[in-house]
Amino acid sequence: MSYKHSWSAFEKLIYDSFYKRGYLIKKLDTSVQKQVSDFVTFCDGKLLFLEAKSTRANSFPFSMVKAHQAIGLHGMSAYKHVHGGLMVDMRKHSRIFYVPVQSLQMALTEGKASMTIQDLESMGIEVYKKDGLLDLSFVEEL
Repeated sequence: MSYKHSWSAFEKLIYDSFYKRGYLIKKLDTSVQKQVSDFVTFCDGKLLFLEAKSTRANSFPFSMVKAHQAIGLHGMSAYKHVHGGLMVDMRKHSRIFYVPVQSLQMALTEGKASMTIQDLESMGIEVYKKDGLLDLSFVEEL
């Protein structure tokens, strides 16, 4: 796979983690039009819309999520076996989380402006690395 120069290391990690294990994954072109997410993939009988976010901050600021993404991910998650969420790379803590869009909405409803590591632990699913790729066992929990 040859990557476009604009792909981040985190986006490459997400793509490779699915592709190299034989799962269909597509990077959506967000430069042409507004997209719901960065990636769409089919994994273990589930269609996933994944928006990649990476930060060096102590918490994940919701300002990183565009309104059309939150609305679109929520809309996609209304269908059976379809899940929308964020893949959040907390670089300062060297930890990665999958955050279902429902958890994002719950935090926004509570008036939060960001998610701390403790919020991510309780409202998301930690995604570990295995053999240089993301461990995809988090998909089983969806």
